Amino acid sequence: MSEPEEVKVLQPGQGPQGEIDWNSVTEAELRQRATVFSYKLYAARKKLRVQPIWVRFIAAHIYVDHILTTLIKDNMPNPGALVKSTGRRKYLIDKLEICEAMGWLPKELATVVKRLNSLRNGFAHELNFEVPKADIDSFLAIFPKQVKEPAEETLAQKRAGARDNVLSMHLEVFLVTLDLQRQAVLMTRYLARHRERELGKAMLNARRVLQSVGALDK
Repeated sequence: MSEPEEVKVLQPGQGPQGEIDWNSVTEAELRQRATVFSYKLYAARKKLRVQPIWVRFIAAHIYVDHILTTLIKDNMPNPGALVKSTGRRKYLIDKLEICEAMGWLPKELATVVKRLNSLRNGFAHELNFEVPKADIDSFLAIFPKQVKEPAEETLAQKRAGARDNVLSMHLEVFLVTLDLQRQAVLMTRYLARHRERELGKAMLNARRVLQSVGALDK
């Protein structure tokens, strides 16, 4: 059985920088560019573990908004038009609807974002900063398998069974999962453009080959 491939984590400021030269860029460079996280993981971890608990929800909401904003900016030809068309900035739920409509986010991740947004609105609009146990339990229950399993495995290894640790770990893994989804969308776009370039080169070469063969016939 082969060893699992080592995952290299790149964070903001790491990896290739500057504009992409689409005439010469390699597939390897595009893959590296696409797999850079949009936020600093350790900084997010610290913010998701502070007290009181409602602050963690606010922090997670801010990070989710950032990830969705980056997803839209990286994959839309003219994302600024979204602001110009309405004269206002988009709220998180607006950004989520765009990402769902474009097929960039699976339903199970979007469901968590909607619930997180609902909880955040309760803090912001109702000035209710108490987070009942039932709300935390119902929130944890909607996390998909790809978030629950690594969160629970990590907690088991650390023997951290306190409820606030459970919530923090699920939020941390969710942010990582959401950003990995963003990276996958960007990777798909990058590689599609790279394939178009390579196909263009192949067509040009085919034309040159045909011209050479034609010259031999004369």
